[in-house]
Amino acid sequence: MRIGIVAKPGDKSITKILQIVVSSLLEHGVEVLLDPIASSYVGSTGNGIGLLDIHRDTPDIIIVIGGDGTLLRTIQLLGDRQPAIMTIRYGRRGFLLDVSPYEIRERIKDLIEGKFFVVRYMRLQAEIVDRGIRTPYALNEVAMVQPEFKVVRLHLFKDDDPVYSMDGDGIIVATPVGSTAYSLSAGGPIVDPEVEVIVITPINPLQLYLRSIVVPPYSKISISVRSDSPTSLLLVDGQYSIRVEPGETVNITRAPTPARIIRFQRVPIYERVFERR
Repeated sequence: MRIGIVAKPGDKSITKILQIVVSSLLEHGVEVLLDPIASSYVGSTGNGIGLLDIHRDTPDIIIVIGGDGTLLRTIQLLGDRQPAIMTIRYGRRGFLLDVSPYEIRERIKDLIEGKFFVVRYMRLQAEIVDRGIRTPYALNEVAMVQPEFKVVRLHLFKDDDPVYSMDGDGIIVATPVGSTAYSLSAGGPIVDPEVEVIVITPINPLQLYLRSIVVPPYSKISISVRSDSPTSLLLVDGQYSIRVEPGETVNITRAPTPARIIRFQRVPIYERVFERR
């Protein structure tokens, strides 16, 4: 078995946890692959430890150590290559990660013995139609915003039928998992992760009657930047961004492949949402 490890960048305090993970895997005879960040913390390869190129390699399992940002970035870089991902929570935000540093050895033993289940999470894909540019997949959301504190003017369509025009700070298109992230902060609903839908939430619209909309997962959502609008910024999970010019249209659809996250127990989603600080 080959297991890759991806570590949170810029935080050497993670080294001790990383060493526990590596030693536990080696004790079970696993081939360990470290991404460049993890390798820089541990400082050695050989003896069952190699290097992981996240852009090309597809190990049997990937272990992510960090917060939500580390997980989101890893999933984006993998694209359609989706090995199951085990998550170890170490960061200010770890809503999607469920293994604590105190149970690493126990959970790695469960991992090797196959005592886990894999949860598939719907993702989104965006395309700037006019340029044929496709973004990385989004686990949480795709957002169209205006980065210079100006009012953005957008047209929203569902399956090519007009929904509404809005003036404001932007629009968020979220997955069920993403409904508890940026969309929730903007006033969107909490969607149970067992329900596959797409949530559309306007951000601070000047038209006060505009509210969130929930549509089927097979819908095509189109957002056009009006010709009288300033340039907008398309954000994907806060990890990827690209400018969208006036007159251009972005299509957002369900991605062809889900993210696959390893769970060892049922995640208490509502408890996590309402206790989050």
